Amino acid sequence: NITIVSDSIPLLGSTIFEVVSYSRKEKKRKVAFEILSDLGFIKNGGSEILDHSVKEGGKNLSAGQRKLLMLARAFLTNKKILLLDEPFNDLDPEYKEKVKSLIYKMRKDHTIVIIEQNKTFSDYDQQIILHPQHF
Repeated sequence: NITIVSDSIPLLGSTIFEVVSYSRKEKKRKVAFEILSDLGFIKNGGSEILDHSVKEGGKNLSAGQRKLLMLARAFLTNKKILLLDEPFNDLDPEYKEKVKSLIYKMRKDHTIVIIEQNKTFSDYDQQIILHPQHF
Protein backbone atom coordinates (compact mmCIF):
# COMPACT_ATOMS: atom_id res chain seq x y z
CA ASN A 1 0.00 0.00 0.00
CA ILE A 2 3.05 2.30 0.07
CA THR A 3 5.31 3.64 -2.66
CA ILE A 4 8.30 5.94 -2.34
CA VAL A 5 10.09 8.39 -4.58
CA SER A 6 13.73 8.78 -3.63
CA ASP A 7 16.93 9.46 -5.52
CA SER A 8 18.42 6.46 -3.73
CA ILE A 9 16.03 4.06 -5.50
CA PRO A 10 17.34 3.28 -8.99
CA LEU A 11 15.39 3.29 -12.23
CA LEU A 12 15.02 -0.30 -13.36
CA GLY A 13 14.18 -1.19 -16.94
CA SER A 14 15.62 -0.71 -20.40
CA THR A 15 12.88 1.60 -21.77
CA ILE A 16 10.87 4.48 -20.36
CA PHE A 17 7.79 2.26 -20.29
CA GLU A 18 9.55 -0.48 -18.32
CA VAL A 19 10.97 2.07 -15.87
CA VAL A 20 7.60 3.59 -15.00
CA SER A 21 5.44 0.46 -15.19
CA TYR A 22 7.71 -2.25 -13.75
CA SER A 23 6.32 -4.44 -16.52
CA ARG A 24 5.69 -4.85 -20.20
CA LYS A 25 1.91 -5.18 -19.90
CA GLU A 26 0.35 -3.37 -22.83
CA LYS A 27 -2.68 -2.35 -20.79
CA LYS A 28 -0.43 -0.01 -18.76
CA ARG A 29 0.95 1.84 -21.80
CA LYS A 30 -1.95 4.28 -22.12
CA VAL A 31 -1.94 5.23 -18.44
CA ALA A 32 1.87 5.54 -18.41
CA PHE A 33 1.69 7.83 -21.44
CA GLU A 34 -1.04 9.96 -19.81
CA ILE A 35 0.90 10.38 -16.55
CA LEU A 36 4.11 11.26 -18.39
CA SER A 37 2.16 13.77 -20.49
CA ASP A 38 0.59 15.30 -17.37
CA LEU A 39 4.07 15.66 -15.85
CA GLY A 40 5.36 17.38 -18.98
CA PHE A 41 7.82 14.59 -19.79
CA ILE A 42 6.13 14.17 -23.17
CA LYS A 43 5.66 17.52 -24.86
CA ASN A 44 5.24 16.59 -28.50
CA GLY A 45 4.94 13.21 -30.02
CA GLY A 46 3.21 9.97 -29.52
CA SER A 47 3.51 6.86 -27.44
CA GLU A 48 6.73 5.83 -29.20
CA ILE A 49 8.55 7.81 -26.48
CA LEU A 50 7.67 4.94 -24.15
CA ASP A 51 10.10 2.76 -26.12
CA HIS A 52 12.98 5.25 -25.73
CA SER A 53 16.06 3.51 -24.33
CA VAL A 54 17.07 4.03 -20.71
CA LYS A 55 20.68 3.12 -20.00
CA GLU A 56 22.20 2.04 -16.69
CA GLY A 57 19.59 3.44 -14.35
CA GLY A 58 19.00 6.52 -16.48
CA LYS A 59 22.55 7.75 -17.11
CA ASN A 60 21.45 8.93 -20.55
CA LEU A 61 18.76 11.15 -18.97
CA SER A 62 19.01 14.45 -17.13
CA ALA A 63 18.45 14.56 -13.36
CA GLY A 64 15.09 16.25 -13.98
CA GLN A 65 14.01 13.56 -16.44
CA ARG A 66 14.99 10.84 -13.95
CA LYS A 67 12.95 12.58 -11.23
CA LEU A 68 9.89 12.78 -13.51
CA LEU A 69 10.19 9.07 -14.28
CA MET A 70 10.42 8.28 -10.56
CA LEU A 71 7.31 10.33 -9.89
CA ALA A 72 5.44 8.78 -12.82
CA ARG A 73 6.36 5.33 -11.52
CA ALA A 74 4.98 6.18 -8.07
CA PHE A 75 1.79 7.71 -9.45
CA LEU A 76 1.24 4.77 -11.80
CA THR A 77 1.40 2.24 -8.94
CA ASN A 78 -1.67 4.00 -7.47
CA LYS A 79 -0.75 2.96 -3.91
CA LYS A 80 -2.76 4.54 -1.09
CA ILE A 81 0.32 6.08 0.57
CA LEU A 82 3.01 7.99 -1.34
CA LEU A 83 6.24 9.00 0.36
CA LEU A 84 7.95 11.68 -1.71
CA ASP A 85 11.53 12.48 -0.71
CA GLU A 86 12.53 15.85 -2.19
CA PRO A 87 10.13 15.46 -5.15
CA PHE A 88 10.90 18.93 -6.54
CA ASN A 89 14.69 18.69 -6.57
CA ASP A 90 16.22 18.84 -10.06
CA LEU A 91 12.98 20.11 -11.62
CA ASP A 92 12.56 23.36 -13.54
CA PRO A 93 9.72 25.63 -12.34
CA GLU A 94 7.42 24.48 -15.17
CA TYR A 95 7.75 20.84 -14.11
CA LYS A 96 7.41 21.68 -10.41
CA GLU A 97 4.00 23.18 -11.17
CA LYS A 98 2.93 20.09 -13.10
CA VAL A 99 4.02 17.83 -10.23
CA LYS A 100 2.21 20.03 -7.71
CA SER A 101 -0.93 19.83 -9.83
CA LEU A 102 -0.84 16.01 -9.92
CA ILE A 103 -0.13 15.82 -6.19
CA TYR A 104 -3.07 18.12 -5.54
CA LYS A 105 -5.37 15.88 -7.60
CA MET A 106 -4.10 12.67 -6.02
CA ARG A 107 -4.36 13.82 -2.42
CA LYS A 108 -8.12 13.38 -2.49
CA ASP A 109 -7.74 9.59 -2.60
CA HIS A 110 -4.21 9.14 -1.26
CA THR A 111 -2.10 9.98 1.75
CA ILE A 112 0.92 11.87 0.49
CA VAL A 113 3.91 12.60 2.69
CA ILE A 114 6.38 15.10 1.25
CA ILE A 115 9.82 15.37 2.81
CA GLU A 116 11.70 18.47 1.71
CA GLN A 117 14.25 20.95 2.95
CA ASN A 118 12.91 23.87 0.94
CA LYS A 119 9.27 24.79 1.27
CA THR A 120 8.31 24.21 -2.37
CA PHE A 121 4.87 22.78 -1.76
CA SER A 122 2.73 25.04 0.42
CA ASP A 123 -0.75 23.58 -0.04
CA TYR A 124 -0.77 20.95 2.66
CA ASP A 125 -3.11 19.64 5.31
CA GLN A 126 -0.48 19.28 8.00
CA GLN A 127 3.13 20.43 8.29
CA ILE A 128 5.76 19.10 10.65
CA ILE A 129 8.95 21.12 10.93
CA LEU A 130 12.03 19.41 12.34
CA HIS A 131 14.73 21.71 13.66
CA PRO A 132 18.39 20.59 13.70
CA GLN A 133 18.77 21.42 17.42
CA HIS A 134 16.36 18.55 18.22
CA PHE A 135 18.71 15.89 16.85
